[in-house]
Amino acid sequence: NVSIVDEKGVTHSLRITANFNVPKGHYRKEWFMMTGKRTFMFVTCAGNVVNHHYTMNKIIMAVPAN
Repeated sequence: NVSIVDEKGVTHSLRITANFNVPKGHYRKEWFMMTGKRTFMFVTCAGNVVNHHYTMNKIIMAVPAN
């Protein structure tokens, strides 16, 4: 589990449901849907650096733990 603090100072506990790498720019449309189960998606750079750019993105998805 991880915790995040929102803009009002409220702490939310999350359960990680996925942790994987994808090639840069290869994102699924359903990751950005505004309907359905509430899911948090954290995205950061990963992989090798080629021409000053990372080749992959690390995707970590989580849902409310409660």
